[in-house]
Amino acid sequence: MRIESGDEVVKILRHGHICFLSMVDGKKPYVVPLNYGYAENALFFHSALEGRKIRILGENPDVSFCIVSEYELVRSGNACSWTTDYLSVMGTGKATILREQGEKNRGLTVIMGHYSEREFDFSGAALEDVAVIRVDIETMEGKRGS
Repeated sequence: MRIESGDEVVKILRHGHICFLSMVDGKKPYVVPLNYGYAENALFFHSALEGRKIRILGENPDVSFCIVSEYELVRSGNACSWTTDYLSVMGTGKATILREQGEKNRGLTVIMGHYSEREFDFSGAALEDVAVIRVDIETMEGKRGS
């Protein structure tokens, strides 16, 4: 069932734990599970400076994503009656690999804020050694399963 409330969709984004980010590698799909943060209609991720994901995003910044929260398997005596209760958000966006230290610091702060209420400082060396990706969300919709 589609979730109509934008506030409820944002709540799901704020309570999820893993984001599955889908990219296109040439003509083939490629998906990776990532820790993330959400702020100002954007998702933020961190990454190694090099690798398949960074190469793909450099070639094609169009992505899709899926975040699931509050997942619970509902069992039944009949196999065909099993179901899943869940909340999810799926969407599309454009990825940008952030280059400026202030932008990278902001992205890492959003990511860490998603998982902790603690504040963190990131040294210049740490910011140089990590890639930070911002996905500006173009479309998204929430779904509820049960």
